[in-house]
Amino acid sequence: MKLLYYFIFGIFGLLGAWFVISSLFGRFNLWDLNPLQAKAILIIAALSAIRLFYWAYQLGEIQGKYWQGIGAIILAVLLFQGIIFLGAILISKRSLKFFK
Repeated sequence: MKLLYYFIFGIFGLLGAWFVISSLFGRFNLWDLNPLQAKAILIIAALSAIRLFYWAYQLGEIQGKYWQGIGAIILAVLLFQGIIFLGAILISKRSLKFFK
């Protein structure tokens, strides 16, 4: 169980860090948003996911609750994706046409 926790924590942590860093310094596009708006949404999503990753670290490493730590990691990934998706839907001009 401990090995699975560390594997999932490492893989999602590295992939998430790579995605955020490469998107901040590269071209990050959310539909028709300008780059500043897209990067602001990305930063908000990343900060919330980092907070949940820290909680997952506390659950798994410090308290030894590995299943709950894995759940917190999965929750962090889903929250990150959800914030980006909702940010793109709610701010985009294309979404305003969709909801009419």
